[in-house]
Amino acid sequence: VVLGDVREERDSGLSEPRAAKIFNVSMQGLVLISRQPITAGQLLSISPQDADTPDSGASEAVRARVMYCKQTIGGFKVGCEFVAS
Repeated sequence: VVLGDVREERDSGLSEPRAAKIFNVSMQGLVLISRQPITAGQLLSISPQDADTPDSGASEAVRARVMYCKQTIGGFKVGCEFVAS
């Protein structure tokens, strides 16, 4: 499990970051646990929370589309599929 920042992509730019737990990462996508629901179809910019720290070894943000969002204990389970930048 990695802590990450999630930003919604909007016509006006990126939203303020919200913290999420990132897990179950594969070549096709990942799963987030978010405190707030995120609408299916929404484009996201996802990055590890320490990605802005020099020499952290963290990668830059990736883009993903929300495929589902289900309420669960502790928040919302959000399944995302990676999209090309």
